[in-house]
Amino acid sequence: MCFNHSTNSIKQLLSKAIRTPLEKEESKSFSKALKIDPELVFHIGMTPQKLPNLVLHNPPIALDLLLCLTHTSQISKYYDALCGMKLCLNTLELFNNLITQVELPKDFIHLFMKGCIN
Repeated sequence: MCFNHSTNSIKQLLSKAIRTPLEKEESKSFSKALKIDPELVFHIGMTPQKLPNLVLHNPPIALDLLLCLTHTSQISKYYDALCGMKLCLNTLELFNNLITQVELPKDFIHLFMKGCIN
């Protein structure tokens, strides 16, 4: 199945991704679209409130989106959402991938670790 990387098709994939795991080809299509146009993250309706469900169902997509947002003023809202999430394997995996790919703010790291301990 081949996907058009239009904003609408990626919006639809995001909507699906927060409800259920994407199929392999859908996930590849989503990631490829973000690599081609990282600014797409601002046009598909992604919000910090959607992050927990996205991490639960599609952690690699969540990582791709967070990496696109890393150097924006909005990233702190997404870090706050990540810290507020219930701890699970996907959350830990996402945190591990983030910490190895970008320099995270020390405050966020401490807050996330504190949440893990509690």
